Amino acid sequence: MDTKKSTFIVPRTLDTLPFVKARKNEINQFIQAIKEKKSNARAFQSLPRYLRRRTMSHNIYRLPIYLRKRAQREIELSAQNNKKGVWLKEKKPVRRSKRRPAYLLRNYIRRQKKYVWLETHIWHAKRMNMLQLWNHKIARAVGGKAVRSTFRASAHLCTLYDCSYYTCIQITGMEKSIVQLFSSITDPGSISIENKAFLSGSREGNVHLYYPNRFPYHFICPANFLWRQEKINSNNSSNNKERMLWIWIHPAALKEVVYVFEKESSKYNVKIQSLDQQLQRFELTGSKSHHILNSIIHINSSKSTATPSSSSLDSGNVWNALNGLRTPATLPKGTVISLDVLDPRLYCRLPQEIALQTKNIAKPNKPQPQQATPTPSINQVIVNWNKLCNQVAVSDLWDQECRSDMTKRFESIQSVNQRRKSIHKNPNQNEDNQFSKPSIMLIQRDGGVTRGYGSGWDIVMPAGWAMAFWLPLIYAGAWAIGIQDRDRFLLEQSLPSFPRDYPDCKSHKEYLSLIASDKETVYKRTPKAKKPNFLNNRIFFPFSPSWEWILRYDRDEVLDFDNTEQEEQQVHKAEDEEPKHQDKKIKNILGESGAIVLKPQAYFVYRGKLALSILPSTLPTLKNNVYLPQSDVFNEPSERGLVRVNIRMLNRGKPLPNSVIFEPLDCDVELLKNQYLLKKDYRCKENENIGCSLNVSNLDQLYDNLPRKPIGFICNGEQSLIRGNGSGVGYCSAVEFVKLHNRSLDLDYSPSGFAFIQNTKSKMIYPVILTIQP
Repeated sequence: MDTKKSTFIVPRTLDTLPFVKARKNEINQFIQAIKEKKSNARAFQSLPRYLRRRTMSHNIYRLPIYLRKRAQREIELSAQNNKKGVWLKEKKPVRRSKRRPAYLLRNYIRRQKKYVWLETHIWHAKRMNMLQLWNHKIARAVGGKAVRSTFRASAHLCTLYDCSYYTCIQITGMEKSIVQLFSSITDPGSISIENKAFLSGSREGNVHLYYPNRFPYHFICPANFLWRQEKINSNNSSNNKERMLWIWIHPAALKEVVYVFEKESSKYNVKIQSLDQQLQRFELTGSKSHHILNSIIHINSSKSTATPSSSSLDSGNVWNALNGLRTPATLPKGTVISLDVLDPRLYCRLPQEIALQTKNIAKPNKPQPQQATPTPSINQVIVNWNKLCNQVAVSDLWDQECRSDMTKRFESIQSVNQRRKSIHKNPNQNEDNQFSKPSIMLIQRDGGVTRGYGSGWDIVMPAGWAMAFWLPLIYAGAWAIGIQDRDRFLLEQSLPSFPRDYPDCKSHKEYLSLIASDKETVYKRTPKAKKPNFLNNRIFFPFSPSWEWILRYDRDEVLDFDNTEQEEQQVHKAEDEEPKHQDKKIKNILGESGAIVLKPQAYFVYRGKLALSILPSTLPTLKNNVYLPQSDVFNEPSERGLVRVNIRMLNRGKPLPNSVIFEPLDCDVELLKNQYLLKKDYRCKENENIGCSLNVSNLDQLYDNLPRKPIGFICNGEQSLIRGNGSGVGYCSAVEFVKLHNRSLDLDYSPSGFAFIQNTKSKMIYPVILTIQP
């Protein structure tokens, strides 16, 4: 029957069988439509929102009964698709699983791919702010301690700093060849590495490295060096035997130094080997550094270090004799003592709360030392140091196999805790030879101030032992510091910090560009009403100093110090078979053939005897508060030379980084003679708003029109807590500094280094005293 036709008439009777079949098909279609999924919504999403629960997506028992089968099919279908390669979002691990040791170790290894971690990194990261510098993670400063408390610790207590990011380079070859290598890359007027005090290996020295035969231009970095001390029974002559030398390099200049050594090694027939991450080095500073170091060091009596010479003492007896030493500043500068010690974790003193957490004892009983021979007094050892202590620097650290064996047989902390308990009950029990007993080097570091401030000990130990010495030193009372605190201590001693205070090297420019970009970004982000107008303050270089502007650098002029060398840009040619260096930093100084290509440098820095020789006066010169006799040789100062000066405020105020140093006028000298400047500050009225009246685009014309001539910049400055006034480190033009010196002699006024400074954020100028520092 077709109900749509116009002729359709409802029948008087109904056929049951066809009617039921038709209805059956309709019901089946209806049921099928209900079962089939017509959208991407999950089972729990078909419910109203007020009936939904969070766990419905993965827990079917949270759903109503009539939706559980559908949800179960969806979960099974997802599992099948996942096996076929269909991506599904993985379950995010909870924090408890992330804190498992295996997971943490894999995560730490992954995070060290870009920046190298020190062995004490995790300890520092929990307590200090970390910096990303020179491809390392370095602690900046302690967050919970102020400046004054840290300074008091460095003066009267002991501070601890991890400088293991310095890389040790080992140079092996004939003694004469090594000396010739360094004679071409160091200052010829400075103390040579072949000096008897250093050549025996009993003291550590420091040198300034330059590119080969380019002194005084093309400075690279300062470095510390140490010869390997040989035993007395060696019968070979000193110049014909193979020697070994260690030199410690800052990571900012590591690539340059390694490249120079590799290029020169073939010429002088020496071997170069990098000991990166094979040695660890700590710096202890303060009057209590010897006392704290002595509290954790226990000599290994089982290993005899006696020498064949009966007139000399071994290192263990020397260290026991120095038990009552008040401060390490009493010892000769750079003294090296090598010791074979026990694990410091066995006998160190733990705080009571830490001992309770580890279920250990706070202070185990110390072993009683065996007094086989009478120990000499401290005065006898110090007075006869060269005679009695000529073999105390012989160490196993120079042997690579011994170093690796000390690292491999490092004892776990669980085993150490068990041994501490047994040692507490029986302190004189036999020592366990299963575990390593490290060999360390103690290097005396002299301070830059006469009263001993800044002196201390440097500890050199094998890799893997950093935390084993770090924690006992902290428990003994040492204050951990960061690189910012260390730079502040160097400033208190009027010593420069590399690479910040070395303007004639490439590392300084790279470091300064990072700081200047950060300062400039902050300055641009600050509103105009909240930031100073440097142009109105006559500050034309607020973020980084411009030494070329001070020296009136003409880029068309040849600037090399020696006319015979200024035409040769290629210092040494490399062999054709040598591989090309792909590093971006090395590409700037290398040519296509692999030779060193050095562009003419605009300026250099007078250092050492060369700095003293430019002053014609016979007056003594101040170097770190120590008066030195003036040199008899007088050299005319170069127009491209800079001299490092110490800035001391005449009255109040403090010098800040990037401050400008001005020469005094005749009226200023008259005020100084009348004692006017000793009572109040002086405002430069003739220089006010001169920046607005001149065209800043032409800086050379601007320099000529300034009433006060700028002669230098300040690298770093702060209020000195030792001297009680503002102090800083800066660089001046050598010609202008000599003019200041000669002017004071002609006009008969003192001090001879009288000048003015102006901070970047102020219009005031402050009188200062400049003192040359070689």
